[in-house]
Amino acid sequence: MIFETERIRIRNLNENDIEKMICYRSDERCNRFQRYEDFNWEYMHNFIEKYEHSIFLSLEDEQHYAITLKNDSSIVGDFSVFYTESDNSGNLYSLWFHG
Repeated sequence: MIFETERIRIRNLNENDIEKMICYRSDERCNRFQRYEDFNWEYMHNFIEKYEHSIFLSLEDEQHYAITLKNDSSIVGDFSVFYTESDNSGNLYSLWFHG
């Protein structure tokens, strides 16, 4: 676990996240706000393998983390940080828990 509030946890991605990430990232209601076009298992496996050891808010150019409910380790969304020397920005993706 990297960060925790009363309701959620942010943690590193892991192999157990693949199926749910494919599900919500390929849903057109969620994907219409994103730029992702490839949702197959192999792509997501490679994506998670690449980012599962991201160091939170480090100077890595691109970082990705899982968002879970506090009492459940299942992913409900993912958070990305894209770092440049002039800007830090992030995106939150979730289908099930808007609001």
